[in-house]
Amino acid sequence: MSATVIPGLTLGGEPRVQLLPASVKLREKARGARRLMVLLVVLAVVVAAGGTAWAYTMQAAAKQELAAANARTAQILDAQSEFAEASRLSDLVANTHEAQLLVTSTEIQWLPLLVELIGYVPAEGTMSGVSFSAPAPWEPTAIPEGPLRTPRVAVVTIELASSSYLTAAKFVESIPTIYGFADVKINQTELKEGVYLTTITLTLNAEAVSERFVETTETTDDAATDEEATTEEEATTEEGGEDS
Repeated sequence: MSATVIPGLTLGGEPRVQLLPASVKLREKARGARRLMVLLVVLAVVVAAGGTAWAYTMQAAAKQELAAANARTAQILDAQSEFAEASRLSDLVANTHEAQLLVTSTEIQWLPLLVELIGYVPAEGTMSGVSFSAPAPWEPTAIPEGPLRTPRVAVVTIELASSSYLTAAKFVESIPTIYGFADVKINQTELKEGVYLTTITLTLNAEAVSERFVETTETTDDAATDEEATTEEEATTEEGGEDS
C-alpha cells in the first residue's frame, strides 16, 4: 500500500508511536557519548605509551652509539699514545733542522777562506794580520757602503806587509776570482822602517755562506747525469752498428 503525502499529514504510512519517555533516549545518547570518550581516552593512552616506548628505544640506541664512539675514541687515544714518542722525536728533528738553518744562515767557513786568501798573496809579501766580521743570524744584514756598492754578508780586513807597494796592487788585482767575492778596496798604506803596510778590505756576498745544512739536489743531478750517460752509450752503440 502506497502512502499519500500531504504537507503536514501522512496518509497510508506505518503507524509509529514513541511510548518511552524522552529521558531514556537521552540516557542512550549519554551512554554512547561516554563510550566514545572512553574509547578516545584509551586511544590516547595507547598513543602515549607507543610514543614513550619509541623514545625509550631511540634513547637506548643513542646510548649504544655513544658507548661505541667512546670505545673507538679510547682505542684511537691508545694508538696515539703508542706513537707519541715517535711524533715527539719527529717534531724535535724538524725543530732542530730549522734551528740549524737559522743559526748557520750567515755562517762562513773562515779557516778554508783564510787558506785560500793566503794563496793569493804574492811571494814578495806576507799577510801580517787578518780579521773577519759578519752579522749574527738575529742581527740585520750588513748595509752596503754606498749606492753603487754590492750587497755584502761578511767583511775581511787584511794587512799586507811588503817591501813594495805593488804587492798590494797585485793582490787586489787577483782577489776578484775568489768564490763569493763582492768588492775589494785599499784603505790605507803606511811605510814603516822600509816596509809597506797596506790595509785591504774585502767584502763577500751571499755565495760565501756555507749553507752546511741546506738540502741539495745532488741526487737529481746524479740521476740526470746517469741518464745522459746512458743516452750517449746508446747513441754510440747505434753508430757502431751502422758502421758495421
